[in-house]
Amino acid sequence: AMGARAPITLGLTPVLIEQLRLPTFQSGFQGYLAERLRHARADQADPSIRALALHWEREITALRDRFDAANGDIVGALAAHARAGRIEILSSFAAHGYAALLKHDRAIRGQLQIGLDTSAKHLGFRPKGIWLPECSFRPGGPWKGPVLGVERERQGVDRVLEECGVTHFF
Repeated sequence: AMGARAPITLGLTPVLIEQLRLPTFQSGFQGYLAERLRHARADQADPSIRALALHWEREITALRDRFDAANGDIVGALAAHARAGRIEILSSFAAHGYAALLKHDRAIRGQLQIGLDTSAKHLGFRPKGIWLPECSFRPGGPWKGPVLGVERERQGVDRVLEECGVTHFF
């Protein structure tokens, strides 16, 4: 890790964070793990796949135990790792807006601010880095609308990110 404080960077979109926080996800995931565990145990009766079934029983049991230890709160567990400096969490735009094609700079700003606010609400801190949806970047300068052909000056995506407190992006 060559002295890196957070050697792992993880992108969590605001939509994913909200989905992971839903009680229906948490109970559904517990049910999914229980079903996988039942299948792994049942498959042990077949000598040709017994070793593989035993492997999956151990893996699924370990995953279930980690999920239970986090009280089903994957987002909270990841946020704790980020606060401890073990990982860095990136945010993203609220609704995966494609920055290079959004007509107005205020639309880029709105996508970003809502995304960062949503991340902060669930993580307990505001990420400083983001993953640009589809890696969509547009430099500042003259821009010509694709339909009416009206030309105007546009702010670069990097400047909008900077205004919103983002220090780095992918």
